[in-house]
Amino acid sequence: MSYTDRELLVATQIAYYDFDLDILERNNYSATLKELFKQDKSIEKKIQDSIDYAKLKGSALEVTRLEKAKELYNEIASGNSKYSNWVIKSVEDDNVNSGFYGCLIETGPDSAIVGFRGSESYDSTQIKNDWVNADLGLLNSTLTEQQSVAEKFMSDINKNYNYSNYAISGHSLGGNLSAHATINAPEEMRGKITQSLNYDGPGFSQEYLAEHSDKIAKMSGIMTHYQWSLVGSLLFQIPGEKYQSIRTNDIVYGKYDLSSLITKHDTSFVLFDENEKVVPGDIDNFARSISRLSTNIDSCPSWMGNSLIWGISHVMTMSTTEKVIGGIVLIGGLISFAATHPVVTVIGLVAVAALAVVGWINPDFFGKTLIPFLLDATSITIEAVRAVVNGIVDVVKEAISLVKLAGDLANRIIEGVAAKITGLIDWAKIGLKAMFKGGSFNQNIQVNTYKLRVYADRLASVNRRIRNLDRRLDYLYMKVGLENIPNLIKADALTGYSWKLNQCVNYLNNTAEDFDRTEGSLIGEIRGV
Repeated sequence: MSYTDRELLVATQIAYYDFDLDILERNNYSATLKELFKQDKSIEKKIQDSIDYAKLKGSALEVTRLEKAKELYNEIASGNSKYSNWVIKSVEDDNVNSGFYGCLIETGPDSAIVGFRGSESYDSTQIKNDWVNADLGLLNSTLTEQQSVAEKFMSDINKNYNYSNYAISGHSLGGNLSAHATINAPEEMRGKITQSLNYDGPGFSQEYLAEHSDKIAKMSGIMTHYQWSLVGSLLFQIPGEKYQSIRTNDIVYGKYDLSSLITKHDTSFVLFDENEKVVPGDIDNFARSISRLSTNIDSCPSWMGNSLIWGISHVMTMSTTEKVIGGIVLIGGLISFAATHPVVTVIGLVAVAALAVVGWINPDFFGKTLIPFLLDATSITIEAVRAVVNGIVDVVKEAISLVKLAGDLANRIIEGVAAKITGLIDWAKIGLKAMFKGGSFNQNIQVNTYKLRVYADRLASVNRRIRNLDRRLDYLYMKVGLENIPNLIKADALTGYSWKLNQCVNYLNNTAEDFDRTEGSLIGEIRGV
């Protein structure tokens, strides 16, 4: 069985409903959605309460979003829709612990859809579980806690049910989970999965794609990723999946005011044609810039991404007291800065006022021009920093390799010299013993340490020349172009005073001196015999 795009979107929207598990159990998980909605009015009440609150406190766009959600609920509850007869067969509700929520929806005698819920923000626990641990946790990650629960849910479905056809669908964070669940589905279940849809969810880290490359190669042919907001453009896409930017309702499509850019992420604004297929569209500047920034951050060393996660997660999970204290400190700092830097403050206020006027004249200015510009500037900075860091890392690796090579060479020289000296001392001892036995000796014992000192001088000369070359390279920093700086840094890092060579020089000189002292001592002892 093949599902339409809208059917799979409805499935993931159903995953946002908080079904009463007691009612599901009383109906032995066999009641249709229409029957469940008749028995449980809490879902309808929750939607209506949200609409009423948005009319008092929210924006017109938020009201429109919620009213569209109510329309879908009414369509299902009416009994006149094909969705009315779908059956919730299983629910995995781990919201309290990890934030995960998924459900198995039977759409026919031998077919089912696994729907995954996306991020929620109705309390601090969900913000921490979804936005921090699950969403931000995708950076530099190969497995998040919710992804782990999604795997277990798929394994339980495989053990307890035997449908011939499965489809997997999720929105936002749920879209990422649906892709992960598809990639890591039990072996005997993979052949039964015919469709997998990520609705505007984030992609994956480079580490994840590398670790799961074999499984991805087997499943990516049935996977689709639809993007229409900044969330769907985050991180790296799965190789081989169908990735498509799509249109949304005209009320938000092509709009760059911040409310539209954020609110349009909801499934309510997706546009379908007469065949319930999505309509292709274009990615906006905001999402494109976010995509570039997120992939650049993920490509940085893991400690940079982890530091960012720590900082954002700390801000997002601050208590009310911490927020008040932070606000007081911030305001106090701004007042102090304004008092000590009046010129800068005036310039800043003028700039803010100018931006406010421009934003008032053109509401799309911030979302279409200014913020994407700042995001791109940040991305360029990160790319430059990463290039320098990678260059330094390469230089350090090469330097370590050269130092090791020089060390090995020095050790071989030292070992050779030590062997020669040891042999010479042994020869002297044998000669002295022979002289003692014969009753006579040659008092003019001479040991030639000249070559040891010559070798030491040569090595010292090489070190001096390297140091002089290093100083000359330093003058080039003000003369070469910016594009040649990385190459100069690499050359400069490889050219410098060698402590290994200095150790060899000291060793040769000290050995010559020790041998001279030993020679004098031996001669003194012989003469005193």
